[in-house]
Amino acid sequence: KEGERRLDFQPLVAVAGGATTGFEALLRWRRPGFGELAAERFVAAEEGSPVFDDVGAWALQEAARAAAAWPSRLRVAVNLSAAQLRSPQIAETVRDLVDRGRLEPRRLEIEITESALIDDFVAAAATLNALRAQGATVALDDFGGDRSSMRALVRLQLDRLKIDSAFVVMRCSIRVARR
Repeated sequence: KEGERRLDFQPLVAVAGGATTGFEALLRWRRPGFGELAAERFVAAEEGSPVFDDVGAWALQEAARAAAAWPSRLRVAVNLSAAQLRSPQIAETVRDLVDRGRLEPRRLEIEITESALIDDFVAAAATLNALRAQGATVALDDFGGDRSSMRALVRLQLDRLKIDSAFVVMRCSIRVARR
């Protein structure tokens, strides 16, 4: 419902120098009787429903609206669900955001997870390429998690690779154990 959802913005920080380079838009839902839910708690259950399609479009538009008011050096990263990635309207939605002058395309980063690629990798790659052609950047989120595949790295034109935190923690634990 309107008013129950919001976006939080998590800073994106450059490893070299520590400067903030942008923010990742994180969808939150305050559901009466349940409290505040992070996206991973409700996305899987809601994805594919007409209501969720509206929520995904709202999140993209709201993130672009917020970022348009930030300094031009900052970008916004927005996660697309598998359903949004399959939608034939997603490239048009992004083009509409750009055409309305809400956000320069170079300031928009589209994040997807490998699970969004599973149903139809070729179609998903074509959609991502269309978004890149409009000037948006593309990031693969949570790489190293459940369904890691070098195929995604080799066949997609990625601008950024985000390593799954569980993989990073596991790798650091292995290093410490070997000392």
